[in-house]
Amino acid sequence: VTTPATCTATGVETRVCGNDANHTETREVAIDSTNHTAVDADWTVTVPATCTTDGTRVKYCQACNQIAVTETITALGHDFTSETKSETYLASAATCTADATYYYKCSRCSEKDTTNTWTDTGSALGHAWGEWTVTTPATCTETGVETRVCGNDANHTETREVAIDSTNHTAVDADWTVTVPATCTTDGTRVKYCQACNQIAVTETITALGHDFTSETKSETYLASAATCTADATYYYKCSRCSEKDTTNTWTDTGSALGHAWGEWTVTTPATCTETGVETRVCGNDANHTETREVAIDSTNHNFVFTETVAPTCTEAGYDIYTCSRCNATENRNEVAALGHIEVIDEAVAPTCTET
Repeated sequence: VTTPATCTATGVETRVCGNDANHTETREVAIDSTNHTAVDADWTVTVPATCTTDGTRVKYCQACNQIAVTETITALGHDFTSETKSETYLASAATCTADATYYYKCSRCSEKDTTNTWTDTGSALGHAWGEWTVTTPATCTETGVETRVCGNDANHTETREVAIDSTNHTAVDADWTVTVPATCTTDGTRVKYCQACNQIAVTETITALGHDFTSETKSETYLASAATCTADATYYYKCSRCSEKDTTNTWTDTGSALGHAWGEWTVTTPATCTETGVETRVCGNDANHTETREVAIDSTNHNFVFTETVAPTCTEAGYDIYTCSRCNATENRNEVAALGHIEVIDEAVAPTCTET
């Protein structure tokens, strides 16, 4: 090669004759795309190196604008210096009394250092106490214990004493003692005593019993309907426990009917000459109860009505005739005595030849 080929120009090769050095021969050498003559001074990164992978940098030829030099950039390795608060990098969570710790994060990528940690100062949670809960109940004779648990760590607990509870009895009688008996209309009370403190441990209401309307009591107070001549008396049931009466249901006092107390017979429709009459008697127990019987025709009970007057004569008395409107029987009334004769002297008449 007497003139090297470059990335933009052909070169020349020359050969010399061995017999005579003045005898030479040349030929053209094709352009050499790898032989750059005007290479940049500065590198251009084409593939950045990461923590774990190599990168690439190049220099360009100013003559042909092609890559003249390529060089590997060695992987950078991790830079565990970043303090990042994230669940991903948590080494130990904060507790009630200890700060959280985190693994360092690589400043260039998300990789974490699994060996070295940093402390998030001031991140301790403190206790988050829950409500007090009775763990040992106080009784009527002994104090109890209340405990509260930290919401951050159930292993953290705190206790306090609970004063004696006079209402928490532990040795209660099995049987009830009635202190106020229930009545038909009012509730009662029964209790159980504590054998430990001798106080009332349990109080319970005895529901009012309600009325027991089963008692059959003959008294004006409970009378529903008095006995009549034909019907027995009825009474409202009385409560077997008190004096209350059932105003709905009744019982019958069988055999208490009074029977009739008949008075004297009284003519209510007199018998006449043509029709029978009626006699009525009234019960002394109930004037609405009556009994009747027929009275035979009374042939003497006429209804005489004035008919005519018969004038008296010399020899017969005069009278008024009354006739019965029902049977036409007659009766003479208001008799007037006979008039008797009245003598009359006629004027004398002289006899004739033929008459006296």
